[in-house]
Amino acid sequence: MVKRVTPGDRIRWSADDHNAFARAADWVAAHEQGSKTDPRRTPREPDQIWLYNTECVDWERFEVLQLTEPVIDPAEALEAWAGSDPVFHGHTPAADHGGLVAILLEPVPGCAMGRAVVSGVVQTQITVSDAGHRYAKPSGRTLVSTDDATAPCQILWPLGETGTVYAVVRLSNGDGSDATTTTAAGSTTTTTCLLYTSPSPRDRTRTSMPSSA
Repeated sequence: MVKRVTPGDRIRWSADDHNAFARAADWVAAHEQGSKTDPRRTPREPDQIWLYNTECVDWERFEVLQLTEPVIDPAEALEAWAGSDPVFHGHTPAADHGGLVAILLEPVPGCAMGRAVVSGVVQTQITVSDAGHRYAKPSGRTLVSTDDATAPCQILWPLGETGTVYAVVRLSNGDGSDATTTTAAGSTTTTTCLLYTSPSPRDRTRTSMPSSA
């Protein structure tokens, strides 16, 4: 710890003091950069994206949102699109969301951007109506429990509880239309690959197709 001084004291600046202040300055600089919602500068995890709040009302942490088209269209600005982290327009999920949903990692003010998870294991909040439910789906921007195995979230924890609970879920982007393949041995494998294609600014479509993996 750096020794504190008072006005009038003679300051003796040691190498340890200098190094301590240097480490503190590095920490502040790193955290100031990390707090900026600039997808071109802030590192992200592979299953994270940026969502732009198109509804201009505040979104809360743990809420679920639907993805629409990318903010940057590669047909119009390829280098900007390729050089940035994925940024999608987002809105309250529709009934036919098709599994294109994400869970917010942080609050997002209206007309701003924030981080969200589109796949994998993530913490969230769920309204559980039946202790036997093992899945969750969007209802507005809230996740609600269901017994429908095609729902986009599988509840990992807690199990057997009801009410509004903090939870850990596996977000798999299921939408009930996964592709199923059968091997020669008779076993089946279900895979989903959800894609956005943008051949031109006027032709944006979502395609669900079997994964090549």
